[in-house]
Amino acid sequence: MQINIKPTSPWKWVKMVRYIQTKTATEHHVLQVLGAYANLEGCCYPSYEALMRDCCFSSKHTLSRALKGLRKLGVVTWKKGHGNQFRKFANVYTLDQDAMVSLLRDQKKAGTI
Repeated sequence: MQINIKPTSPWKWVKMVRYIQTKTATEHHVLQVLGAYANLEGCCYPSYEALMRDCCFSSKHTLSRALKGLRKLGVVTWKKGHGNQFRKFANVYTLDQDAMVSLLRDQKKAGTI
């Protein structure tokens, strides 16, 4: 099986993240939600509240732990947002296509997928 996925529509991210094996179910669920939010370049900027709502989490700690696990896995990076009383900027999450393809190849060799 050759893994050569070049996203031509944002839905390709949803298809790609579907097969990635993570350590916990919460990490996998957050990755799928980020894949659904991602644009063609793999960037998205949902708020913590939107992610918690879409993942059905009641705790910011659960979401934070899942995001840290995905960052440690190497498939998601983010730039922290900022704000003041007049304007707020959300975190920018980026899905790393090269890391995902590499991870999928490694998991395929190991026989986990």
